[in-house]
Amino acid sequence: MTDFDKSEVHLLSASEIDEKDLVDFYRKTFPHRKNSLPKIWRWLNHTEFFNNDIPFVLRYKGDLIGHIGLRPVELLIDKEYVLAGWPIDFRVDQRYRNHGLGQILSRRLINYAKIQLAFPNVNSYPLFKKIGWVDGGKIYTHFMPIKPLDHPRFYAKIPVLIITLINVLVKPYFKARYKRLNKYEYIIQGITNTIIDEFVTSRAVDNANCIKEGIIFPQRNLEYMKWRILASPNINKYFLFKTETISAILLMNNNRGKYIDILSVSSFSDLQQVFDLVASICFFASNNNYSYVRICSSIDYLSKLLNEKLKSRKKEYNFVYLIQDDRLKSRIANYKWFWELIDSDFEYLEPLLTELQ
Repeated sequence: MTDFDKSEVHLLSASEIDEKDLVDFYRKTFPHRKNSLPKIWRWLNHTEFFNNDIPFVLRYKGDLIGHIGLRPVELLIDKEYVLAGWPIDFRVDQRYRNHGLGQILSRRLINYAKIQLAFPNVNSYPLFKKIGWVDGGKIYTHFMPIKPLDHPRFYAKIPVLIITLINVLVKPYFKARYKRLNKYEYIIQGITNTIIDEFVTSRAVDNANCIKEGIIFPQRNLEYMKWRILASPNINKYFLFKTETISAILLMNNNRGKYIDILSVSSFSDLQQVFDLVASICFFASNNNYSYVRICSSIDYLSKLLNEKLKSRKKEYNFVYLIQDDRLKSRIANYKWFWELIDSDFEYLEPLLTELQ
């Protein structure tokens, strides 16, 4: 675009513009989320956490041409709380790319989060590394199948009759496997304030162990969980799966097949116990017509158990982070990171698709 004048681009907080303009931008720019994003953007960005400054937009001659949000999270590093955040819904209008507008947006976030966190996709990963993002290791998403072809990706490519037939044939195999591995009697409850209080309290031992072992982890404290779970537009889809010794917060959803997400587990101090819990959740799911169960793991041994004993399908993600403070960067260079699905972008973890040019 030869007549583009960068000096006429203005960086603004979303609170400074007419909300109708923001909603119109969302519907045009994120068409696959046009029904949900206009309704949930305040919750998704936890806007009150930053006094409604977030998200940021770029305006050019009256039009919105760029956007970036931020999901705040506090990290506990050696007993010190450090404010970090996940850049979300990062987009520059394709007509105005290659003018450094993406960097204008991303650099603005440094004033709000000392550490920026991301799961870049394969294409954007080299670019993140080029501009200074640091490798933080791998995480793995495991899919435990029940009806393995019950997913929109397959329906777009395979006739429904064939999908139905294959799912009917293989479901008994997976159900039998999960039944054999199921060791627990369990109860399932809707989420309440009391349940959240108890769940947060149960994480105290794990938190202490992480500090002792030099593991960086997000604070899933009471304030965070009340925003993340109790204030969520998905609140009626969250449940506590509880055994005598361990529990998990589940999301039971039906937007990518009928599935269960294991958002958070009450303790990882005994990984065999965590595996047994996952197997019991899979057994419950197979008895209640779900298509698959999903969990995020940054623990290699747990991933090995899920692969070998549950025959899960594993998807690998690169984790990267950006720090401007050289002292802090050096201090955590050799630390490990610990993530669960509850820490990700609106439940369904996807690589960050972004334009940084």
